[in-house]
Amino acid sequence: MISKEFKDTRTGEIVTQVPIMEMEYFEEVKRKATAKATPFVLWDTKKKEVYTHLIKIIATGEVVSRWGGETEEELNKENPNLIKMDFIKAYKLMDEENERRHIKAWVEINEEKYFELLEVLPPQKWDRKIGFFQMSEYMTDNITLHVAQIKGRFFCANRRDNVDYSILKEEIKKQFKI
Repeated sequence: MISKEFKDTRTGEIVTQVPIMEMEYFEEVKRKATAKATPFVLWDTKKKEVYTHLIKIIATGEVVSRWGGETEEELNKENPNLIKMDFIKAYKLMDEENERRHIKAWVEINEEKYFELLEVLPPQKWDRKIGFFQMSEYMTDNITLHVAQIKGRFFCANRRDNVDYSILKEEIKKQFKI
């Protein structure tokens, strides 16, 4: 639906009708145009994740949530586990938490599972020579499932997507005494 003008029969004024989705988009654009980023986020100490980014409204100087426009005080009433934190510190904590949650020991799998993982989606990175590939679906951020074939045995584990396969191969050899 596109915007259209019509005459309000009660007031006689010309009114522009804007669909709700368009209105929400324009309000967001307007708010961002009159706000600037801050180096802060609200960190959820219980879930150990970034709850929201904070922006500063230029006209009023008020610091509010980037997405809902709520003040820090309003958000703290909803969720008392929130603390204001430097953006870089929060993302380092989130990175550590993601590693703690998702990066575990290698697991030996069977050949059928290996080929199922290989064929379910195209691998993002595949080195046929050493028998490694990584899934194109991510657990979070830059952590995805890596799958390996070493000396007729098959393994998988979540790892960061930028780790060199030779390092991962040594991890497996050490863990499984290959």
